[in-house]
Amino acid sequence: MFPSSQKKRSSGPATVFLAALLGVSIAVVLPAGSTAEESTESNKRIRLALDDLVAKSRSATWFQRTWERKGDEEERTESDAYWAGQDRIRLDIHEGRGAGSTAILRGNKVTGFKRGWLSFAKMSFDVDAERVLSLRGHSMAKAGFFDDCSYVLEHWDEIESKTDSAGVVLRYRNAAGNRTDLWLDLDNFVPMRMEVRVNETVVARTAYERVVLNPLLDDDLFE
Repeated sequence: MFPSSQKKRSSGPATVFLAALLGVSIAVVLPAGSTAEESTESNKRIRLALDDLVAKSRSATWFQRTWERKGDEEERTESDAYWAGQDRIRLDIHEGRGAGSTAILRGNKVTGFKRGWLSFAKMSFDVDAERVLSLRGHSMAKAGFFDDCSYVLEHWDEIESKTDSAGVVLRYRNAAGNRTDLWLDLDNFVPMRMEVRVNETVVARTAYERVVLNPLLDDDLFE
């Protein structure tokens, strides 16, 4: 159900809330033609929007495309995600390693099964078990964008912000010290994609599509 690594393989889970905010200014890369005052106001809106996203979201769904590289190995997956807190996450994997399977995180356990008539045959693992980690060692407890948004708010004074044609880009160093770019939608500041680099080489990308905030999710989804 969760096969071991292979060359050019495809896979795995791609992010409770820390609502405390730091009262300091964000580091800014000014868009052409903008003033410092306009940029400060824009960054306030971004920060407030992320704070609302983290503080007010009780559930969410989205479609995600994930890619990771480690040495000469690669993983890719496409999944539907159902989120009811950072310790209640379901991934229905459609493409890549585990395609046709579902992985459900509840607390510190990940349960996996094949969808369809074999769904009764379930396997359970600790959240940090190698079998359910991504190629670069990320656990399902970090899946999705909420964990990343909380990290950004916690380290707001270390963030660089700019706007490009793809949206608002927040650049920072993640917990491992790697450069990370998080793109937000220009209209509602919901995360659209994330990219991680090691020594200027891209090693991970995740794209988020069809994001729905606070939908009604049946508890059975996480069983």
